[in-house]
Amino acid sequence: MSNEQQQEPYDRRRPAKHPSVRASRAPAARHIRTRRPAGRKYFLGIAIDKYEHWPQRRNAGRDVQAISELLLAEYGFKKEDVHLLTDGEATFDGVIGVLRKMAGLVSQHDSLLVYYAGHSHFDELTRRGFWIPVNAGSRKTEDYLPNSLIRDFLSCIPSLHTLLISDSCFSGSLFVRGYQRDEQLTADELMQVQSSWVICSGRHDETVADGPAEGHSPFAQSILDVLKKSEREHITLDFLLDQVRKQTRSNYDQLPEGGPFSYIDNERGQFVFSRRQGVRKPADELAWAKVVAMPEESLTQVQEKRSQVTLFLNTRREREHVTEAIQLNKQLVERQAFLSLRDTQLRLYGFLRMFPYSPYVPEVRKRLEAVLKKQAVSDTIETEKRAEDSRKPPVLPAEQKPSANTVQKPFVDFMLPEMVLVEGGSFDMGCTSEQQDCQDDEELVHRVTLDSYFIGKYPVTQAQWRLVMGNNPSSFTRCNRCPVEQVSWDDVQDFIRRLNELTGQNYRLPTEAEWEFAARGGNKSRGYQYAGGVNLDDVGWYTGNAEHKTHPVGQKRANELGLYDMSGNVWEWCQDWFGDYPPSAQTNPEGPSIGCYRALRGGSWINNPQECRVAIRLCGSPDNHVFILGFRLAKTP
Repeated sequence: MSNEQQQEPYDRRRPAKHPSVRASRAPAARHIRTRRPAGRKYFLGIAIDKYEHWPQRRNAGRDVQAISELLLAEYGFKKEDVHLLTDGEATFDGVIGVLRKMAGLVSQHDSLLVYYAGHSHFDELTRRGFWIPVNAGSRKTEDYLPNSLIRDFLSCIPSLHTLLISDSCFSGSLFVRGYQRDEQLTADELMQVQSSWVICSGRHDETVADGPAEGHSPFAQSILDVLKKSEREHITLDFLLDQVRKQTRSNYDQLPEGGPFSYIDNERGQFVFSRRQGVRKPADELAWAKVVAMPEESLTQVQEKRSQVTLFLNTRREREHVTEAIQLNKQLVERQAFLSLRDTQLRLYGFLRMFPYSPYVPEVRKRLEAVLKKQAVSDTIETEKRAEDSRKPPVLPAEQKPSANTVQKPFVDFMLPEMVLVEGGSFDMGCTSEQQDCQDDEELVHRVTLDSYFIGKYPVTQAQWRLVMGNNPSSFTRCNRCPVEQVSWDDVQDFIRRLNELTGQNYRLPTEAEWEFAARGGNKSRGYQYAGGVNLDDVGWYTGNAEHKTHPVGQKRANELGLYDMSGNVWEWCQDWFGDYPPSAQTNPEGPSIGCYRALRGGSWINNPQECRVAIRLCGSPDNHVFILGFRLAKTP
């Protein structure tokens, strides 16, 4: 920044730039009651996720992109007037440069909306707030952008309306305290009167949430919801702030605030979000058309399309195209499974069992026939070799001959599953507030009380299954520490029966209630969405990080009880028949007495984050063998 820029007066104000607006406001407002401002609408989005020295953010770029697309689709902004500064571009000089650029572009008849999503800092010593550029050092305050400097630059932009929306911590020092709304002016009147406003995601002394992975921050999601769902033609800042505060506050411990800029004159006007004339709500149609048009040729493209379908469903559950979106998601699940399908007998059989009516069934059957023919030839050769070997007398080295006094101890004694004690307690089972976007079968929240029990620290591994059963049915082999998969509920019962005979123990499958209580952290629960945290990448393997396969157990972070892999990796069988939740409180529930399907919990490597929550439910036929199905053991003390 040059010396000339640094010496500009701090209190440079704008009232004199709008003399016609300042004089006789009431008559002028009545005269232009139905007119919208004739100027252009500019949007400047600054988003930083990939910091060099600060923790990475997840949703800043996604938030700014979603808001810019909505403004273009529904609120009359033009593509040439939208300017985005993201990640590596958002240095100290980059932010100052784009603000100076806006000062040259924006005229006194135009409106400017600035949206910042990134880290901020509050200096306790000086009581000043700062934006954090992408390359700022973690302890170098001189690298930060002071709120006062941002305010000064915005005050030099000669716009009719300036609105800064700041989704960052400690940004509440920018606006006037104790602002009172003016109920006398209508939306049309507010549009004609000069204004300088700021809306912040939290108070000046509090941190704010970044939101779930592949989603939006709570603050950005609230803004998007208001702008998409409100039936108003004109959305004033008073209305927007009220709605955003209610929605954000109801789900997160932060309180958005806003009002006119401090130290900048404000003429009682407001930036008003006005929908394009003649077009009521095209955003849903455009968003759905964009999702449908996404390619799905490769596995990566299918995964991205599924992510966008899930996002569409999460934000438009009461809108059009929901039914089509649900159907499209089912088709994409089948295509994802098909594209990741390897030519092994077990995996091909598993696909046919899981998707018997899929359009890919003919192709899978052809591939299965080829595998079976190849296997038949191999089996014939192996049979002939074994017959030849059987005619030869066996020869054992002397040191390998078993002694008559040797007792063959089962190897399974050395592979007993590690168990964790879950002390008895009570919890709310089902779609609790932190779960978000629940399925119908988990919506009914009910109180459950459980006695103490043991549950496996990890899912049962391929090595443990092989030592007990003598085979390995898994699709992803050569990984002893990976969870065993492609095992049905019936197979698991055989495993448990044999394991109990070998060990003299009384292992069993956990009930659904026991599984969910353990996944939530038992009596030590911190109310996480996933088993062990709010970021699925930290605690589980899912479609976003699994690279199309299972992974060795225990590599991700454990939950509050020290349990691993309860979100993702493989779905886990439970003892219960699958059925609707009861409406009343339960003690040690065991599910319905009869049924057709058994319960599954936890999500897998092929699922998206929404399908790996601790409350998610799935069911399967007891004889179903699929490469995403595994289990963990439980035991009564």
